[in-house]
Amino acid sequence: MDPIHETLKYLLASQLTRRYQEIVLKMPEIVLVGGGAKVADVQQGVLLGYIDLCNEELLLHKCGQIPDPIWESWKSGIIAGNSLVAIKQVWKDLKKSDHYSELATFLKDNGVDVFKIG
Repeated sequence: MDPIHETLKYLLASQLTRRYQEIVLKMPEIVLVGGGAKVADVQQGVLLGYIDLCNEELLLHKCGQIPDPIWESWKSGIIAGNSLVAIKQVWKDLKKSDHYSELATFLKDNGVDVFKIG
């Protein structure tokens, strides 16, 4: 792979990391520490933005656009983040949508059933 393409992959990863940080800063602490926060307690749009970002990261990884060392770190974060009760409550509303089916399958293959709370 040429150096320019490799550099672009790392720049993309940097932009996605910045989006992640912006989303996490908007999440109440109780969501991040795994408390039993209800979606009504947090901004559902922020949590949906997190799920959307995870989906985008997965799809970019599958296309070879995310360097493997970065993906390995993100993968564990995606699995942990989507295990949180508040995030699963948002997934419950997405159950009928096919938009995030690849992410839901990836998570299930990694031990997280996003449609099962508790």
